[in-house]
Amino acid sequence: MTLRLNQRKLLLKLAEYIKAVLVEQAQMKV
Repeated sequence: MTLRLNQRKLLLKLAEYIKAVLVEQAQMKV
């Protein structure tokens, strides 16, 4: 198991989560 690969996967999941939250907030504002 490579640590870098796991970190990259976690970062991608985190980025997707943040995007989803931002999209929801943007929709609420409109």
